[in-house]
Amino acid sequence: MKIVFINNYLHEYYIGGAEESSRILIKELSKSNRVYTISFYKDNIIIKEKKVINIFLKRNRFQDLRYATHFFNQLNISLAFKVKSIIDRIAPDIVHFNNIQGYPAILIRFLDQYKIVHTLRDYNTICFRNSLYKNGICDQCNLCKLQSVYKKSLYANIDGIVSNSNLTLSLHNQYGYKRGQQSIIYAGYDMPSIKIHKNSLTDIRFGYLGKINKAKGCHLLNEIGRQILEATGNKLLVAGTGNQSIIDSFDKKSIDYLGYMKPLDFYSQINVVIITSVWYDPLPRIIYESISFNVIPILSIHSGGKTIVQSIDKNLIFDPNNRGDFERVISYLKTTSNLKSIYKSLKRIGEGKQFTIEKTSYEYMEFYKKIIND
Repeated sequence: MKIVFINNYLHEYYIGGAEESSRILIKELSKSNRVYTISFYKDNIIIKEKKVINIFLKRNRFQDLRYATHFFNQLNISLAFKVKSIIDRIAPDIVHFNNIQGYPAILIRFLDQYKIVHTLRDYNTICFRNSLYKNGICDQCNLCKLQSVYKKSLYANIDGIVSNSNLTLSLHNQYGYKRGQQSIIYAGYDMPSIKIHKNSLTDIRFGYLGKINKAKGCHLLNEIGRQILEATGNKLLVAGTGNQSIIDSFDKKSIDYLGYMKPLDFYSQINVVIITSVWYDPLPRIIYESISFNVIPILSIHSGGKTIVQSIDKNLIFDPNNRGDFERVISYLKTTSNLKSIYKSLKRIGEGKQFTIEKTSYEYMEFYKKIIND
């Protein structure tokens, strides 16, 4: 099968969870298919890998303007023709949009002759901030409603919609984007072959790993850190980069800020990772990582992936805005029998290989075939 992936960014040229998920999916699909990617970068270049041809188009000035991206670039006909001409030369069986942000949305209108699949990795289609978050979880504001009118009409041209969580898919359906065939396919993860530390039933060490910003709930880490210090005698370890004012506000008495760290290095220092998102986080990649490293995930009620974490233990879901709720989780984890049960579930899920990239690739191939044969 010949597949064209359209990504606003691609891992190694822009580092993020969605980009990394795209990269490993493309790599896995290329083992038995001819795969092309079209992405935006700082210049026009073509990079050929073993079985993947990466085509990078120079980003235009509209793509670097926060608001103009969603209005001017939607109708960028010249850019749409440029991308379409490349796709026509490839003549793919499937055109797979990983996101629409940064691309002329009108391009979808030009691709009627192709089978189109769109993976929802954020809320760009319904929110110009991509997050449905503005000083708290928000409904569509008037500006978002305006910019989504045109995109909503384009969804009639999309044959299949994939989401990595029920949360993201249901929100899009709620706002009127229920089109074509739909499927929930978890983002695959390259599971390491070994666990990096032993189960600890006595020394509980908590950590936060990821972007530092308000939507991720990082402004709440000081209070969480104080609760952890009081209950365990250990500081909260925080790794990541982002909002410098939040980083500067970290209480050094209860938080050790480590800056950027590779997951392997970070997870070797903790046995519990906290996902504090206060926005509708589609599916935090941290969930997969923590399971693969035998680290217990504690998940915000606002995040996607609750079904996964609840399958480990329903008591690991908490409200980051509720001080007492996190105290409940700490107390629960300090009970040895609870920890033993959680580690047993982590082992079961990790060995079940339900989040491997091989499984994700297989499910995408089955979905592609279904779309083509429809």
